[in-house]
Amino acid sequence: MTTHTIAGLIAALIALSAVPACAATAQIKPLNGTPALFINGEPANGLMFSSSPAPRPNVTEGQLHLANLPGYYAGRSVTSAHSFPPDVMLDATLTVDKCTGSGANVSLWLYETDKGGYFLSLNQVEGKNVVSLWKAGPGAWTFEKWITHPLDWQQGQPVNLTLQVKGPVLTLSADGQQIGQVTDPDPLPPGPLKISVYHSNSSVDALKVTLPDGSTEFEDDFSTAHSDVWPGLVSGNVPEFADVGFRIAMVDFRLDSLWKGPDELDLAALDSQVAGFVASNPGCLLSVRIRLNPPPWWVTAHPDDIATWHRLDGDQLEGKNNYASFSSPAWREETGKVLQQVLRRALDGPHADRFIGFNLLYAFGPEWEHPCTDAFWDFSPVNEEQFRLFLRTQYGTDDALAGAWSQPGVTIDTAAIPPAEDRVQGDFYELMDPARKGRRIADYYRFTDESVVEAIGIFADIIKAETQGNAYVLAHYGYHFEGYDGMDRINYNERGHHAIDRFLALPGIDGSGSAYQYRVRQAGGSTVPITTVASLRLHGKMYWLEDDTRTHLSSPTQNYGRASNLWESVNILKRNAAEALTQASPIWYLDFEGHWFSHPEIMRTLAKVREMADRALTLDRSRNAEIAVIVNQRTVRHLRSSTALWLPVLCHEYFEELPRIGAPFDSYIIDDLARDDMPEYKLYVMLDTFALGERERQLIREKVLRNDHTVLWHYAPGYITEDGLSDEAMSEIAGIKLTALDVGGVPRNTLCDLTHPMTRDCPPGLSWGTKLPIGPLITCTDPDVQVLGTQHAVPGSRPDGRIKMGDVFEPSLAVKQMDGWTSVWCGVPPAPSALLRNIARAAGVHIYDDAEDFVSANNVMLGVHTRYAGPRTIHLPRKCTVTDAFTGERLGEGIQTFEVQLRQYETRIWWMD
Repeated sequence: MTTHTIAGLIAALIALSAVPACAATAQIKPLNGTPALFINGEPANGLMFSSSPAPRPNVTEGQLHLANLPGYYAGRSVTSAHSFPPDVMLDATLTVDKCTGSGANVSLWLYETDKGGYFLSLNQVEGKNVVSLWKAGPGAWTFEKWITHPLDWQQGQPVNLTLQVKGPVLTLSADGQQIGQVTDPDPLPPGPLKISVYHSNSSVDALKVTLPDGSTEFEDDFSTAHSDVWPGLVSGNVPEFADVGFRIAMVDFRLDSLWKGPDELDLAALDSQVAGFVASNPGCLLSVRIRLNPPPWWVTAHPDDIATWHRLDGDQLEGKNNYASFSSPAWREETGKVLQQVLRRALDGPHADRFIGFNLLYAFGPEWEHPCTDAFWDFSPVNEEQFRLFLRTQYGTDDALAGAWSQPGVTIDTAAIPPAEDRVQGDFYELMDPARKGRRIADYYRFTDESVVEAIGIFADIIKAETQGNAYVLAHYGYHFEGYDGMDRINYNERGHHAIDRFLALPGIDGSGSAYQYRVRQAGGSTVPITTVASLRLHGKMYWLEDDTRTHLSSPTQNYGRASNLWESVNILKRNAAEALTQASPIWYLDFEGHWFSHPEIMRTLAKVREMADRALTLDRSRNAEIAVIVNQRTVRHLRSSTALWLPVLCHEYFEELPRIGAPFDSYIIDDLARDDMPEYKLYVMLDTFALGERERQLIREKVLRNDHTVLWHYAPGYITEDGLSDEAMSEIAGIKLTALDVGGVPRNTLCDLTHPMTRDCPPGLSWGTKLPIGPLITCTDPDVQVLGTQHAVPGSRPDGRIKMGDVFEPSLAVKQMDGWTSVWCGVPPAPSALLRNIARAAGVHIYDDAEDFVSANNVMLGVHTRYAGPRTIHLPRKCTVTDAFTGERLGEGIQTFEVQLRQYETRIWWMD
C-alpha cells in the first residue's frame, strides 16, 4: 500500500465524527534522562497486572466455581496438593453454567505433571457439545485425542463423569453410561489433579477418587474452601495486586467477540466487561489490550484476504490461518472503523477516566507475527497483489525489476511471492546473494516487515486521534532475538519483525513490550528482553517487560522454565525486577491460569518491587553499560530459512553467553549510529552485521572505528553487499583480511594462544561451535593479526552433497591493533562467556562479578542472580553507599568492593547511593 493511500485511509477514518475527550491523561516523557510514564502529569511506575471480572476459583454453597469471561487471556484452574496413585476411579459432577466463548470447556486433568495428563472434559468442539478423553503431552497444547463423543449436555445442568484407570486401560462414562475405552501404551506416572475452565463459567459439585478395593483415596464436597488441599483456592475474589499498591489493570477488548457481523457490534457486552473489571478492582486504571483479529464470519467472507501458508513436506502442504494478511486493505479499513466505534463507546462511558493506554494485538501470539513453525507465509491473493504494488513503488519499470532480480522476462504484474523451496535453498550455503535470487527474497521479506509496521501505524494513529493524544499506544514489535532449538527450518525470516527502524519512527507509537526469552528463564538463568531495548529508549519510547513467569503455582505442563518451589519463584521474580528497573522499564505481570502469583510471599515480593519502582523514579536511572550490542535488522532478509546460523548468534550467544560476563550491555539497531545522541561505548559487539549497505559501512567507520574502541566482529562482517558477496568488503570493514571458503560443516573453535589479555584468563582447552552445519566457513589470511583460536569443521549435511572440510585447521579467532581502535574477529559462533568477559575486560569494561552470574545494573541499582552457591566479591564502578533493596541492610558507606555469601538461584538487589 502506498504512503498516499495509507494517509488517506487514516484521514477518512478520523474524520468520521467528532473526537471525544479522554478524562485521564497518560503520556511517555523524559524523566532524569530516560523515558517515563506520566499519568495526569505525575510520573508513575507503570507496573501492571492482568485481571478479570471473573472471581478467582472459589467455593460457595457447596460448589467449586471457576469463571473465565470474554476478554481474559486464558483459562482458570486449581491443582490439588494431593498426588494420586495408579489404578483409581475418578468420579466428579461438573456443570457448565455458561459458555463465554468458542471452545468452552470444564476439564479434569488426572496425573498432571511435566509428562502430561489425562484430560477429561465437557467441551465444545466445532460448535458441538461433546465429552472428551484426551491425553495431554509434555509440550504446550499437544494432545492425543482418544475419545471425542457427542453428549447433549446443557448449560446449567450437572453431568456426572467417571474415569476408571486400571493399568493401561482407561474407561470413560457419563451419567452411568460407558462412553468408550482406550489403552495407553505409555501410562502416566502418579501426579495431582487439576480442574480448569476455558471460555466458560463452570462448577464442580462433588469429587471423589477411590481405589480398586473400594476405599476412598480422596473426597471433597466443597462445603468449605480447603486452601491446603487446593493451593490458590479462596472464598471469593481477592484483588491481590491492587492490595499491594498496583494501580493499572490490563484488560482485553476482543474485536472478534464484539464484532458480530457487518455493521453489528455488541457494545453492550463491552460495557458489561468494563464495569466488571472496575467492580473487581476499585480504584484501578485500565490499560487495554485490543485484539484486532477478525471474527470467524469475516474470515469466511474474505477468503482472498486470509493469511495463507505453504509447507515443503508433511501431511498438509498448504492452508489458511484465522486472521487476515497484514497487507489486506479490507481488513485495515473495516477493522479501523470498528476500532473507532469501540474506542468511542469506552471513552464516552461512565469509566472513561480509567483508560490510560492501549496495546495493539494481532495475528499469532497475538504479537504481530506469523506462527513460529516450519510453514512459509503469505501466499494469499491479496498479499501477492500488495507485493506487486510494493515492487512498482520500488522499481517503477519492468526492466528495472528484471535487472535487479537477475530474472529476464519477469514483470511487475507477473512477479510472484517467492516459493518456499527458494527460501530454504541458499545461493551460497546459508547466504542469499543479492546478485542472484537473493534480492528477490530480500524484497519479499522487506515487504512483509514493512506491511506489519504500516498496519500498526494505521491503528495507532486512530487511537491517538480518538484519545486526543492523552493515552499511550503500544504494540508488540521488534522481536529480533527470538528462536528455538530443535528445528533446522523455521520462519524467523518472514515473521515481519525486522523493520524496527520504521517502527521506532511511528509517531503514534509510544513503546513496545515483550516476554523475556523462554529458553533461559529458569532459576539460575537470565532475564534478557527479545528486542533492542536501548533503541526504544534512545528514541524516547518505553519498553514494558512482560513477566509471565511460570511460578511453582502454575500447572506442571506449563514448562517454559517453570519454578519448582517458592524459593525459585520469588528469586526469578526478583531477577526480572532487577533487569526491568535497571533498564528504566516498567513490568506487566501476566498470568495465564489466574493463580501463578497467589502466594503471600510472592505478593510481599511484588509489593517491595512496587516500592523500589516508586523510588527509582526519583533517581538518575541512566544506564552505565559500557558494551553496545549492534544488530542489523536487515541481515536476516539475506539468509536462507534455517536456524543453523542465526540460532547460535542471536540466541545462544545473546541469551546464554553475554548475560554471564558480569557486566550489563545495551542493544541497538545499526541505524541508531546515525543519531547524535547515541552514547559511546568501550566495546562494540557487532552481532549479525553480515549484510551491510554503504550507508551502514560509513556509519560504522565514523562512529565505531575510533576513540580506542574495541570492536568484536562475528562470522562474516559485511560479506553481503548491495551488489553481491565480497571478500574485499568483508576485509575492509573488519580491518582484517578475511576469506569465505567454498566449504561448510559443523565448525568447532579451540583457543590456541592463552598469552593474550583477551584469552589468558580463559580455561585451558576452551572450545565452542555451532550445533548445525553452516557455510561458507570464514578464515583469516591476514599476516598482521595475532591468531588466538583455530577452527576444525566436522562433516555436515547440505542438499547438494558438497564435500565438507575435514581434518583442516583454519584461523577462527584473531585480534589486530588498528589506527585508533582494536579489531577482534570471531569466525565461529557462539562466543563463550569466558572469552567475552576477557575481551570486555581488555577493552576497559567494568566487570561487577566474574562468577558467571546474571548481572543487571544502572547508575543507582545492581542486581545479581546466581547459578551456583558460594561467596561472591562484587566490584563497583565507584565508591558509594550500598544498601540491600529488599531488607534495608546497609553493607557499607563509601565502598567500592564488598563480599557476600549467596545461595544457589538467589537474587540480591542493592541500591548504590
